[in-house]
Amino acid sequence: MNIAVHIRRGDLLPGRQFSDLSSRMLPDAWYLEILNIATKHLKGRLAIHIFSEGKEGQYHSENGQAFSWKEYFKDSPYEVHEHIDSNFMSTFHHLLHADLLIGSKSGMSHLAGMLSSQVKIMPHMWHSYRGTNQLIEVAGTESELDSEAIAKHLQTYLN
Repeated sequence: MNIAVHIRRGDLLPGRQFSDLSSRMLPDAWYLEILNIATKHLKGRLAIHIFSEGKEGQYHSENGQAFSWKEYFKDSPYEVHEHIDSNFMSTFHHLLHADLLIGSKSGMSHLAGMLSSQVKIMPHMWHSYRGTNQLIEVAGTESELDSEAIAKHLQTYLN
């Protein structure tokens, strides 16, 4: 099962074009909590694909610190792939066709969420997802995530 995680960072990181809008970045802890919930409730082999922009090909957290998802999950049974600074078409293709899409507060995630027929976990944001199927919208802070609702969503569509 392929899990695509789109993490908006590039243009919002400190010193970048839209760093003044950095409040749109969801913290790594949010993505980690959703991944922890998902991996507890999904069966079989899992591949986690992280899609983001970084600095010099390296992923950076919301605080601008280098972070390795592969290193974080090194002792887990999951395959972890970091796609940092990949071209738009390749990234968008993966977001559309993953078994599970975990999105961010970005137009790219929103569009992938609207067009994909796969299962989606998306943060509440300023755009509507009206008419989209197999989607759960969740809070933008890890402390407000409803793990039971996410688990039920995954069990309904993926197990």
